[in-house]
Amino acid sequence: MTSGAKAGQSFARLFRASPAPFLILEPDAPRFTIAEVNDAYLAATMRTREDVIGRGVFEAYPDNPDDPIVEGVRTLRASLEHVLASKKPDTLPGLKYDIARPDGTFEARWWSPVNSPVLDDNGEVEAIIHNANDVTEQYRAEAALRESESHLANELRHTTVLRDLAARLVTEESGSAIHGEILSAAMAITKSDGGTVQVYDPKTRSLVLLVTQGMPREMTDSFHRVDAASTTACGIALMTGQRAFVDFDQNETDEACRMHVEAGYRSAQATPLLSRDRSPVGMINTHWRASG
Repeated sequence: MTSGAKAGQSFARLFRASPAPFLILEPDAPRFTIAEVNDAYLAATMRTREDVIGRGVFEAYPDNPDDPIVEGVRTLRASLEHVLASKKPDTLPGLKYDIARPDGTFEARWWSPVNSPVLDDNGEVEAIIHNANDVTEQYRAEAALRESESHLANELRHTTVLRDLAARLVTEESGSAIHGEILSAAMAITKSDGGTVQVYDPKTRSLVLLVTQGMPREMTDSFHRVDAASTTACGIALMTGQRAFVDFDQNETDEACRMHVEAGYRSAQATPLLSRDRSPVGMINTHWRASG
């Protein structure tokens, strides 16, 4: 075996063993036949060498048919064609290109591909090296961070509103003037369809209705005074000192639950208002026309 052949075999072994995922593509646009693939690329894409060698890259790695915004094939094809025309590398940061699993379903993936031309002695493109690093976990971590930051910002759009209302409740002579604003803020924060604010009457150990929004008259008349020791969401919230949730279905037999269903409500929550010594002060309830 000549030294050149040995060097070629050595390079082939190094190429296949490289931890970076690579494809070698023929410059036969628009097919871009896969001439070679290394083990890292096969592992990243859950394929075998026999599956992909000799096939066009878009035949071997098609778009996800269930993706409403299929950009993978179109974007990669444009990049490869640009490399052919310019004879210069092209980078595609953050490319979403889903990969078919062995069972035929697709897995969402994000990549950071670099397509580089290999030029012959005449300066023509004789192959394209496609290096695609899987950045899915990084993308998901960044997306989770953005969502967390957005959630924190919203909680701070919300904390300011409630703080300002609390300050007014303390400083104004009559808090009753802002009960409606408190309820409006609670409904906006929880994106609910109806709500009530109740005050706790220690003499009768009941919750007395102060203000209501979005609730039918027959419900507010019925719930004008609620036994604080009842098994309703309000009673449970006061007993535990924790927010209580309840879902209603079409087959409710409890009168209060059935009244919610008949009024079109499918879920509700009760948030107890407690003093610093954890004794009950009142209750904010919000109701939704959707379950959950």
